[in-house]
Amino acid sequence: MSQEYQLPVKISLSDQYISKVLSTIIERYMEEWSLDVNGVDVLLKKNDDLMVKVIKNTLWLSLPLEINIKRPSGLFSVEANGKAVIHLHTPITFDANHRLNTELKLSHFDWIEKPSLQMGVLNIPVTTLIQLIMNHASSIITGRLDSALRNQVNLKDLLDTFVYDKILDIDLLKEWDLFADLQLTRIDIVNLQVPHDHTEWDVLITYRLSLSDRISEQRSYPIIYIHEDVSKRDRYFPAGLSVILSQGYCASLLETRAASQKIGNKRVLFENSKIDIKENIHVFTRMVEPVKMEVNHQFMLTYNELNGELTIDESNIEIRPGNIIYRFFTPLLRRMIEEKIKEVFPLHISDYLHPFLSKFPSVMKVENLDIAFHHLKFKVMELLIQDGQIVMVLNSPQFIIEVKEAIENLADKSEINS
Repeated sequence: MSQEYQLPVKISLSDQYISKVLSTIIERYMEEWSLDVNGVDVLLKKNDDLMVKVIKNTLWLSLPLEINIKRPSGLFSVEANGKAVIHLHTPITFDANHRLNTELKLSHFDWIEKPSLQMGVLNIPVTTLIQLIMNHASSIITGRLDSALRNQVNLKDLLDTFVYDKILDIDLLKEWDLFADLQLTRIDIVNLQVPHDHTEWDVLITYRLSLSDRISEQRSYPIIYIHEDVSKRDRYFPAGLSVILSQGYCASLLETRAASQKIGNKRVLFENSKIDIKENIHVFTRMVEPVKMEVNHQFMLTYNELNGELTIDESNIEIRPGNIIYRFFTPLLRRMIEEKIKEVFPLHISDYLHPFLSKFPSVMKVENLDIAFHHLKFKVMELLIQDGQIVMVLNSPQFIIEVKEAIENLADKSEINS
């Protein structure tokens, strides 16, 4: 597997968006609660939208409720009604199974309509009594919400949806017959408190990423660290990836790219190509067009990271034309092949890399979010021969990902607010 890289991600979401997402997750758990507290029937109903705020990695929930209390009294029942907003809070952590781990606690109530007992024409305030009952019932409320969040918010599911499944659908990789092998090893999360109605996270993802012709079914799920102090999150590596080219892939690439070349006015066609990648690279192929012949080419690859040039050194070409007549022209045919190689080398990798990256989407839309890729400029830092493969190590020091609500969602929200 390739070396480790680190990628910064900026996430900025409105409180309204976070509230909507969490409401969707726990909606069926909080429509109403029927409780029996020491012989008193308590009915709590959600009567407005859940509001959520994240401050310094603490999740705050404000839940508006209608409160109805009944207590049998002889042949009749005594009833009290009121409205309140209960405020709950919990630190944000993830357990060993990557599930959101919350421990909601009751902070306080804000009474909207103070309850009173209905006894005939009399209204008797019972705020203190109801508050005692609510304090007792809050453990049931928080327990249910904790369970809902734990069951519904799973980092593995989020990574599958937002990361792994999306990588498989990148058309650019399909075009080049490459597959991504991504292993996330660590995620550092810093919650930055921002004013007004937005919450912003500064995230650093440590990962390994390689592109090759081998399909990887493995998915790794990282250790998560949550910090309040941004200085605790250190960055040691740039963003980057490794491109691993196997012998078979290089042989296929040779035949594909050669088909776009011409010698004279005839196209070039190779078949049965084989490449042996060692310290010296040995290419064996059979040219079908424009002249049938076997070609053996041995050379060394040298990469100069200062100017980004890939050169061929110690080149030795042997050819064997299929037609005995063409064998008299062996030196001429060899020079013809050498001239075609000189047209390609020295090769500036950036000339191939930039068109490749320019096809990568600048923004991906996932679940009403815009995921934008900024400063996606890679430089080949090393070109290595390892285990019969050509390995290119690419770095992108300025690369950053930004996650925001989709533009159409913000437009809808502004219409509602107006």
